[in-house]
Amino acid sequence: MLVTLKDILEKASREGYGVVITRCNHSGEVRAALGAAEAKKSPIVLELRPDPIDIRNRADYAVWLRKCCESASVPVALSAEPEGTEEAVKAALDLGVTSISIHEGPRRQPLSAEQVRTLTEMVHAAGCSCAGMLGDKEHPVEPDMAAAFVKETGIDCLAAELVIRDKAGSHVDLPRLIAVREALGTSCPIILHGGFGLTNVQYGEACSSGAAALNISKDLWKAGRDRVQAENWDPFCSSVMAIEEALKELISAAGGENRA
Repeated sequence: MLVTLKDILEKASREGYGVVITRCNHSGEVRAALGAAEAKKSPIVLELRPDPIDIRNRADYAVWLRKCCESASVPVALSAEPEGTEEAVKAALDLGVTSISIHEGPRRQPLSAEQVRTLTEMVHAAGCSCAGMLGDKEHPVEPDMAAAFVKETGIDCLAAELVIRDKAGSHVDLPRLIAVREALGTSCPIILHGGFGLTNVQYGEACSSGAAALNISKDLWKAGRDRVQAENWDPFCSSVMAIEEALKELISAAGGENRA
């Protein structure tokens, strides 16, 4: 069933589990994602790729993908991450997505809170939900900053950079995550951004500490690539099978099983 990002993540935030967000590069990955979600009885968020690999026309791909989401037996949000302009956001909404993620403007320039609010109002007017991005590796999210940004922009969900990478490896800044969650409450769910390379245990800790969603596209791409390199047979089938298996494990680690 097709729903919005807000529908899925508010429940996850209240009940203390995480939902997987993944960008699907081709139809095989769509089937793998929905297959894993249905097998685990978990909600899931699919992100519409700007340039799908096996369907030339993006509009045709969006129509097909929306139908797949509508016929799924679990809640599915269909999201897009357009450039932060009114024209790009309108074009994404016209494709039939139910959610928009706003990260940056033209030429990767940061957006002001006022600009994000204008785009958020546009998304809400279309009956969709909106996520906004805050913080980066050089400027980690502060609890007060997060609360002010949510209030000023009206976004439904906050994608926050909360992963530390140092000589010891990658890990989630759990104290900061907990503090941001306390500042926002459960009304604005947190999406863990930039988590590539974390273990399933670390993802699970993040979800139990307040992250309502995990953007794990790169982890799945790596799982598919590693399987293809390890096995000498059909690379497409091998990659898709590996992605579905990895997704099932991540859903369980995030506590999303039997939450549909």
